[in-house]
Amino acid sequence: GVPGEKFKFPTHLLRDGAVCINFSSEKNFGPDVKEKASIYVPAIGKVTIVVLLRNLLRIVQNRNGLPTEPAAAVEKPGSVEEAAPS
Repeated sequence: GVPGEKFKFPTHLLRDGAVCINFSSEKNFGPDVKEKASIYVPAIGKVTIVVLLRNLLRIVQNRNGLPTEPAAAVEKPGSVEEAAPS
């Protein structure tokens, strides 16, 4: 998940049969990852990345005993709901 073009995960550190998922916007695995990995996912979508970050935030909040109430929904002027005919 390193956002840098030059970084490539060292394949020699992978165990045979590892599951490798690249969740960076860059390609952090070299082509030789396919030889060691049992499953290789070269990229995931932006929504998946956001949900993973949200879950990471929740883990930190729970660990530190912080309140975890969801943010209140805010209606913005010009939203779809306002523009829809009655």
